[in-house]
Amino acid sequence: MSSELTEEEMRRALFGTPQPEEQISAPLVNEPVEEVVLAKPVVAPAAKKKVAKAFTPRLRVTLRVGNEFEGKMTELIHEADTL
Repeated sequence: MSSELTEEEMRRALFGTPQPEEQISAPLVNEPVEEVVLAKPVVAPAAKKKVAKAFTPRLRVTLRVGNEFEGKMTELIHEADTL
């Protein structure tokens, strides 16, 4: 068996034999475009009642940073309602 393959043989081994693509030109058909009418949805006036807010726990993140090992530290605190 020959260990030297030509480029064409390698292409056939990897991708298979090329099959000729047939170009078929389809006639262009102009279909009538349907008219689209957008209707605004009817919104019923709803009486909004203020609901007492339940207790929401806050997340507090404290970050201590510094430029030197065991040197001056700066503390950053961030509080958020969500994770």
